[in-house]
Amino acid sequence: MSPVVIAVIGIVVLLVLLGLVVITRYKVAGPSEAFIITGRRGKKSTDPITGQTSIDNSGQKVVVGGGVFVVPFVQQKFTLDLSSRHIPIAVRGAVTLRGVKSNLEGVAIVKVGGSEDAIRAAAQR
Repeated sequence: MSPVVIAVIGIVVLLVLLGLVVITRYKVAGPSEAFIITGRRGKKSTDPITGQTSIDNSGQKVVVGGGVFVVPFVQQKFTLDLSSRHIPIAVRGAVTLRGVKSNLEGVAIVKVGGSEDAIRAAAQR
């Protein structure tokens, strides 16, 4: 084999491997989940309403309904479920102001807020 053919084969193999790395590291969030990407530096952001510029030093990036490339060995991806949750609440033997004993049952439905700050706060908790 000539050196040119070997070089071309080597370049093709390298491009295929590079393509596989990109494909396996690109993640897309589903409709009811958010990705929290950690390991990045602070990023400047401008509030569109006030025009105030601030630097996000949390080291987190929140991705909702989109895709993101996760840099190997530098960043890590965590998934947060955004669907609503049912929490059963039961009180047994409660006494009312008139002295009547009662058993109460209820359901609380909770959901993480849709803003980036609410998702970041939920991820930290």
